[in-house]
Amino acid sequence: MASNPASNPASSAPRGLVLTVDERSAPVRVSDRDPLIRLFGPVEVVGAHGPVEQSKRASLTEMLAYMHLRPGARDTDFCADLWPGRRVAASTRLTAASKARRWLGVDHREVHYLPRADGMTGGYTLRDEVRSDWSLIRRVAASRKDMTVQQLAAALKLVRGKPFEGVPRDRYSWTSVIHEQMVQDVVDVAHELAERALDAGDTETALWATERGLVADPIPEQLWRDRLMAARGDVQLHRHLSRLMHAIAHSEDYTLSTETENLAQIR
Repeated sequence: MASNPASNPASSAPRGLVLTVDERSAPVRVSDRDPLIRLFGPVEVVGAHGPVEQSKRASLTEMLAYMHLRPGARDTDFCADLWPGRRVAASTRLTAASKARRWLGVDHREVHYLPRADGMTGGYTLRDEVRSDWSLIRRVAASRKDMTVQQLAAALKLVRGKPFEGVPRDRYSWTSVIHEQMVQDVVDVAHELAERALDAGDTETALWATERGLVADPIPEQLWRDRLMAARGDVQLHRHLSRLMHAIAHSEDYTLSTETENLAQIR
């Protein structure tokens, strides 16, 4: 079985290095026994065991992401969020949920990953075996001080892009309230790894960790400060990173803090 980003492999890095080049470049391995919902970058469901109509894949993907992020949502919220501005018949909701259930399929015990909604206790809730890249990252972020550098790196490798990148403008409006927390979890993991790398003098790992973190959002100042700290001994790199940071801040109409601006100065 493939290993989990929260597994605890032994470090193979030489003394003085936090991570080797091979450890940084090795692909992340996540168990493929159960379905996984990818939320960083283009949203997709991988490892589903059943059939799905191609024309329904996009809407059912959003529905499964919703069930994962808002378990047990009331029918009124469920319909308002997934069919905004429309009056939806109960039969439409039930048919869509049935298709999602069939697509996720069953586990090795022949139990559906998506149980039927319980009208007494709430709406649809996916089984715990159905995870997302964010749920894996969030678990690492919550216990980052106790995680190994390999666990931190594995979590960062799950980040393929910004949260919900490229989704249609008329879909996923219900995700706006969680974007900040998703990015913050990635920033926390990246900063933790960068900080350990800087303490050990491993500037390459610090630069790699912050680069991975900035994939989720190009502007978090903590990660830019970590990058500038890593480049202190290389004037050309420091100047390049400073220019890049200012260009991104300008494009985002973002004002950098005095602390960050001070680190950006060549001394």
